[in-house]
Amino acid sequence: MYGPAVATVACARWRLHSLPPGAVRVTKVSEISIQDITPELARRSGFAGVVDLLKVAKHGPGRRVFVVEFIYVPPSKGGRPAA
Repeated sequence: MYGPAVATVACARWRLHSLPPGAVRVTKVSEISIQDITPELARRSGFAGVVDLLKVAKHGPGRRVFVVEFIYVPPSKGGRPAA
């Protein structure tokens, strides 16, 4: 299972997002400062370290940082993600 993802932009709606064959359900969104990004957070997010995380997550003119925690929702027997 993947850890929280760090992004520098916020989505307007946090709910079920399609990721075929299932979906991703956002469970928590927290705003943090860039100084709060630790090596442990970077590793839990799937990166080798803070520098690697920032190469991917830091883009555009935005200065706000969000930790987005999510779970993968597998498809139900009908092929659609379970609610």
